Amino acid sequence: MLARFSSRSLTRLPRSALLCAGLVAALLALAAGACAGFGVSVGLHSGPLTVDLGYFHDELAPYGDWIWNPPWGWVWQPWGVEPGWVPYSDGRWIYTELGWYWSSSWEWGWAPFHYGRWRCDSRHGWVWIPGTVWAPAWVAWRHGPDWIGWAPLPPEAGWDPHAGLRSPGLEPGPDAWSFVRPHELSDTRVRSRIQPRGRNVTLVDVTREAVAFEPRDGYAVERGLPPEIVERATGRPVQRYQVEDVGPQPKTGRPTVPRDTVPVYRPKVEATRPVEPPPAAGEPSAPTAGPSARQTQQLESWAREEERRLEKVQVQERKQPPAGISVEELKRRQETERKALRDEVEKRQRWTPPERPRPQLKPAPPPTAKQPVAKQPTAKPPTARPTPPAAKPEDVKPPGGEGS
Repeated sequence: MLARFSSRSLTRLPRSALLCAGLVAALLALAAGACAGFGVSVGLHSGPLTVDLGYFHDELAPYGDWIWNPPWGWVWQPWGVEPGWVPYSDGRWIYTELGWYWSSSWEWGWAPFHYGRWRCDSRHGWVWIPGTVWAPAWVAWRHGPDWIGWAPLPPEAGWDPHAGLRSPGLEPGPDAWSFVRPHELSDTRVRSRIQPRGRNVTLVDVTREAVAFEPRDGYAVERGLPPEIVERATGRPVQRYQVEDVGPQPKTGRPTVPRDTVPVYRPKVEATRPVEPPPAAGEPSAPTAGPSARQTQQLESWAREEERRLEKVQVQERKQPPAGISVEELKRRQETERKALRDEVEKRQRWTPPERPRPQLKPAPPPTAKQPVAKQPTAKPPTARPTPPAAKPEDVKPPGGEGS
């Protein structure tokens, strides 16, 4: 049909239609020129250029709970993650011109791993606090001769659009870290390479922290971990990728990483709609659901697997002790690791997946006449609690593709 649309057809169009077509072409040309200044290619379906914080609520509601958590306000907790899950564990690391980029295996990963911060709440476990600035990954790094580790930055690590990261020395807790050998960092199945969580108390002591971000064009560029560390371990150059802006990812499936580009959806986010707190004390609230029998079984299975993995590593260390470590020191260190794992299991046993009311958003302000603004998602009417997806949360598995 498009092939039959010739220049002769244009003469049959009204003058107003031709003027509109010319205006659209001019705007597209201006947009292409503006985007060229960023040094990345932008797809034709680039989605909304500017969205509100409420956009995160609408997009993530089908995948988890929104929980009121003072002083942070409404925070989000994903469904379907395993009992021992920590942020930045399901996916892979890709090095780009903007730093180490976390390509998540989760369909919702385009937002919580590139905006805002993660926090390990004593009652609910890992929750995400929305933010407005995009980064390849909001993580702190640690590295040493034998290990590389990363952990989500806490919410106290704020962002200054001119100076960059505030409180860069803020140290995440030992349970937040994921450690691998340097040559394993770029593995497409890096999750299977992560050391048992009980070892974190030891590996934090034998590595040093590296956190560095710089502002650029309204985004945050990550410069904490030099790629040369991985290159020395692997004996080959780390592949460099270019970031390519695209529109929202489809709800089913994601594109794989093509050649030397990474498709990224990163709309500009503005905090123009304040969120409302939940009903005041004394009013009826949504019931809190405890862990199901299957969730309890999954936690016990995870604990046994972590104990097995930790014991395997410790047996190998006892056969071939690390250089400079006495037998007594090794025994003390291994007992510390076993205790850390027991504490981690007990802590996760206290976490329950609560059901909470959804945030009540104030209406978005009307766009100004001087600068057109992309259409904002309409705030949904208040409900008692989010409507879960058709599948049970414990049945949800991370998809096998990459690219969030």
